[in-house]
Amino acid sequence: MGITHIARKPDSRGFYSEPRYVVTPFALELSWLFERLRDAFYAEKRLDSCSKYEFFGRLANSANRFLQASTSPTPRLLCGYVLDEAFAIYNEMEEGTFECLLVAIGNQIVDDSRKRD
Repeated sequence: MGITHIARKPDSRGFYSEPRYVVTPFALELSWLFERLRDAFYAEKRLDSCSKYEFFGRLANSANRFLQASTSPTPRLLCGYVLDEAFAIYNEMEEGTFECLLVAIGNQIVDDSRKRD
């Protein structure tokens, strides 16, 4: 998973899948938020070797959805949208409904297959 301010060329790594990226002019702000969310979720022991892929993947997916839908994104709006997703994940974990794959083939996560309205 990566956050960058410039588009990246696909990297043919052979066995490994291309990492999931968020390309945004607000890479510094978004990276800061991801690190704080990482620290908070790890501090409560909510992430492990399987759930971390779904967690960060969902945050990246939410950022990308926001950036694709927004006509005039700002760092505050982007981070707010991602923070909403983090709260949704936290609530799912509290309710015991958070889903993650044991093996992420091709960098796939559960969120990738969910229907969106």
